[in-house]
Amino acid sequence: MDAERVAALRLAKLRALAPGTEAAGESLAFGPVLRDGADAWAMIDDPAGLVGAVVWALRGRVARLELVVEPDEATDPVEIARRAQVLGEPEIRVSEATEGGPIPVAPPAPVATVAPPVAPPEAESLLAVLREHGVDPVVEDDAIIGEIAGLEVARIDLGGFEPVLSVGVGQFDRDLNDMLVDAQRTEPTVQLATAARAVRGHRRPGAAPHPLNRLRRERWLRSVVLADPGTVGCDRLVAVPPLPVDGLRAPSPAPALETGDTSTLVVCSAGVDPSLALTAATLRQRYAPDARLVLVIPVADDYPVTRELAAALRGSVEVQPIAAPWLGS
Repeated sequence: MDAERVAALRLAKLRALAPGTEAAGESLAFGPVLRDGADAWAMIDDPAGLVGAVVWALRGRVARLELVVEPDEATDPVEIARRAQVLGEPEIRVSEATEGGPIPVAPPAPVATVAPPVAPPEAESLLAVLREHGVDPVVEDDAIIGEIAGLEVARIDLGGFEPVLSVGVGQFDRDLNDMLVDAQRTEPTVQLATAARAVRGHRRPGAAPHPLNRLRRERWLRSVVLADPGTVGCDRLVAVPPLPVDGLRAPSPAPALETGDTSTLVVCSAGVDPSLALTAATLRQRYAPDARLVLVIPVADDYPVTRELAAALRGSVEVQPIAAPWLGS
């Protein structure tokens, strides 16, 4: 069935699910929509559709948006409703599409806040190894990530009986290096020195384009802010874990938290990520619901959609473009 026919069928399905069947309708990239004055209906079938529907509603000055979600293994209506909660406008109500009609999704309970993880004492000797080689340790939930300019070059696994150091950029690289350790008895510290030297040569301002300076630029940006927190009006920032993503190339906004009398959550991103504002607000719910939220992006990536969605969030939000550290002077 061609795409035009599928779009027409989905629009007809939304008309059947929505009460305003006489409303004007159209099919957009994220799904079908209906509009009746300040009220609108939209149907999505994946999490990215939420961003598209909200941007459409904001630009069309929709006051009330009925969001109908077609669930599948990758799309949970409750999770869509949770992400929509961070928005102050438009007013959004989420329903699940079923054969018997739309079923309203109850507002999810508030997310329990999470304290930033800390390194266990038994990892201190391996932390010293990272620091000796100029590698920055970033504590995450079940591991300590060793970074150079935001790119992982080593990892201390905290999930076993004792912390274990492995070297490499990504899981495949670490597995390969672990095989060399077993087969050639190469010390991980020797591998770390080699990996750190190679990554440092590419992970610097003005370096020639290379996969090692294209990956995880959001964490590179965060490393700059961690080194100079005054850039975002903070005294001290600590990196905290991002939301889970699949693979090194998927957008993964990198958060850092300052706590005190007035807490601040900084979330760094690079490139095109329309979901940045919603992801950042979800991270704020996780770590510090009342925190000031600062979205840090490279100057060249200051897209209107980021500011539109940031302005629609609940609570204090700032967008702060800074110079990209990978560009030469």
